[in-house]
Amino acid sequence: MLLFLSLARTVDGLLWQLHVSLSNLGSIQQTTLVKFASNGDAILSCCEAERTACSGCAQVAGSNCIHCAGGFRKGPHGCIACRDIPGFMDPSGHSCADYVAHGICQDGSKSLSDFSAKIDARVAMAEYKYNGLSAVEACCACGGGLQTSTPFTYSANLQSFVLGAPMKDQPHPRTASSYRVAGVLEGSGCDLHSIGLRFNAETGEISGTPTAEEPMEVDCVIQAVQDESKGLIENSSVKISLQHFSYAGKILSFPTESPYLPRTSNGTYSNWRVACTPHTPWLTIDQHTGALTSSSIGASRPRPDKHLGVASLLLPRYPMLLFAVSRCTTGRQT
Repeated sequence: MLLFLSLARTVDGLLWQLHVSLSNLGSIQQTTLVKFASNGDAILSCCEAERTACSGCAQVAGSNCIHCAGGFRKGPHGCIACRDIPGFMDPSGHSCADYVAHGICQDGSKSLSDFSAKIDARVAMAEYKYNGLSAVEACCACGGGLQTSTPFTYSANLQSFVLGAPMKDQPHPRTASSYRVAGVLEGSGCDLHSIGLRFNAETGEISGTPTAEEPMEVDCVIQAVQDESKGLIENSSVKISLQHFSYAGKILSFPTESPYLPRTSNGTYSNWRVACTPHTPWLTIDQHTGALTSSSIGASRPRPDKHLGVASLLLPRYPMLLFAVSRCTTGRQT
């Protein structure tokens, strides 16, 4: 099995801060949303990953998204990916950014009274046009703009799954209520059913207990259909890697507080070994358990960061590259 290991260090005595997510790579239950206040503070909230309300949202309250993230505006069913019409100016030379700065528009909503007070009281906002466009039509913050499909991905691209062990993955974020596997009729090779996996056309979830005689990889293109009538269909590639054993992810970062333990489906494995290019003298594998650990490099313990909700790892001085990455192969005997 191939792994990529990264050893974090500092450059020329500068102190770098490595933010390590506290959530497990395999956890798909919650999505962390971040909204930055005007004073720079980060406001964190959690959203159930399977809800479309998480898509493009910066802050939730209860079951509702109350603020969309940058590049999104509110729509009838949640936050919509949107782009301002390039080069828009109103008859007075105001851009879409000016409408936001003046507090006239935000998150797809507009204040007609603020428009009258700050722009022009003699004409309706929707009729205040230049080259045939008003801010209502051209600016995302005012409810207009160019609507686009919302990008998404699968965590399967960052990890491997174990043959014979239950697995589950879903789109991050969930952007639609209709999904499909692209190219099935053309023989794309993405035959999930043949390896014991199921695809949920409503949620985009891939689940089941993978079965195959030997390790393999399956490449699929998943389409999220947000609004087919408007052409809002987003494609995302997912590579499902099935192995006899796997670790927490395809990329492992060191130092870490606890060893990385392999996941296996059945059988007792022994005589674990690892080989890396370039050589990693700081890496150790337990011959009996397969646990991966690193020798001490003098890093301080991670401490919680009250703003980001992640652990900050302060690393000591090393006159080397910020990240040293090694390509490793792990193996075992039954």
